[in-house]
Amino acid sequence: MGVNDSFFEVGGHSLLILPLRERLQNDFNISMSPVDIFRYPTIASQADFIKKSTQPEGIDPIAHLQGIPDGQQQRITSGQPQEMAGQAQKIADQAQRITPTGNENAIAIIGMALRVPGAHDLDSFWTNLVEGVESITRFTDEELLAAGVSEADINNPSYVKANGTLKDMEYFDAEFFDFTPREAEILDPQHRQLLECSWEAMEHAGYDPLNYKGKAGIFGGVGLNSYLIHNLMGRKDLIETIGPWHINLANDKDFAPTRVAYKMNLRGPAVNTSTACSTSLVGLAMGCRSLLAFDSDMILAGGCTINLPQNEGYMYHQGGILSKDGHCRPFDITANGTVDGNGVAVVVLKRLDDALRDGDTVHAVIRGFAVNNDGALKVGYTAPSIEGQAAVIREAQSMAGISPSDITHVETHGTGTDLGDAVEVAALREIFSGTAGNPPDNDNTAFNEKSVPFF
Repeated sequence: MGVNDSFFEVGGHSLLILPLRERLQNDFNISMSPVDIFRYPTIASQADFIKKSTQPEGIDPIAHLQGIPDGQQQRITSGQPQEMAGQAQKIADQAQRITPTGNENAIAIIGMALRVPGAHDLDSFWTNLVEGVESITRFTDEELLAAGVSEADINNPSYVKANGTLKDMEYFDAEFFDFTPREAEILDPQHRQLLECSWEAMEHAGYDPLNYKGKAGIFGGVGLNSYLIHNLMGRKDLIETIGPWHINLANDKDFAPTRVAYKMNLRGPAVNTSTACSTSLVGLAMGCRSLLAFDSDMILAGGCTINLPQNEGYMYHQGGILSKDGHCRPFDITANGTVDGNGVAVVVLKRLDDALRDGDTVHAVIRGFAVNNDGALKVGYTAPSIEGQAAVIREAQSMAGISPSDITHVETHGTGTDLGDAVEVAALREIFSGTAGNPPDNDNTAFNEKSVPFF
């Protein structure tokens, strides 16, 4: 094991973080929070943290590197948090140079549509949010048996009988979009739902996509195609009759945005963003950039995820991300994980000045946005990073021309995992208080829904 190997990459997991922290605290007589394991995931970065925590004032923090060949010094110091902080500040400084004036960089949201667990329209979704409705479905043993779940799984204490299901996901208005019954049968339900929701979003914006004269486009995507795996691959007769080329054309995620563009006569960019969990929001950011660059006049941004079969629960694994009891409670003392769910959502974007000129209904204004990546300095590939999250928030705030004190509401990723929530709060505190681990005196930050920083 090397000094720059990450904790998670060598077999560590969330259950071992607390014991590791206790061991480091006891062995070196230091104070360390669980979040610090995310900040300093390698032996080299932990050693540097311990050195700084124990050395007297005025001692050179890298004096212990004297005598080590230059190449090795560079490898040991290259992943230190200070470098990450410097990169974050550089990003923020660059973003400040493009701070907008007036509405020149402002994007209006003029249309919206969604279908999510417990709500098939905006009004129902808003009502559920206001009333605090939990939209996770609970399954009876009879329902699970009918769905094909084995009795052994149902009776397993680790089996959680819950999921976020999307009602009526199997239905599709094929005739409206000029699909034959056979074409609709082999089409990924994610493509179907994205197409219908995109049309609904344009209607909500007050536009007929087939007669829109401007340059409209779409950025977004869909998830893993479980319909192909569970419903089509086993049907040899269907594959032989239709042919693998047509099956692929109807199911590959790369074709989802261009299919929407084809069926809705969109003549602008049609881009599959495909960035896993961030697909829709990265699509939103790319759509904003397309509008600001005048590559398009109107953009649809969104995505769809439908995991099949959906009428069944899941097996809980200790140390995993999924909830032990089938409830998601972000930032709550009883939080123990997240619950998967199916859904689709699309928004319609225009430059704010154009929307005001055309008399569109403006539901919200995006004045700043940012996209980045964590890099390597974190505990593992799927783990969050405090520095990365703080940097992307700074960049979005800088583009919007606002300060942390201007913000009254924050939408978070909010997985409901002990350490994931802690990292997210630490990143927000670094922004809103100026120093990580030093929360503001009056913390009125609101946490809600899943998002990345958009202001």
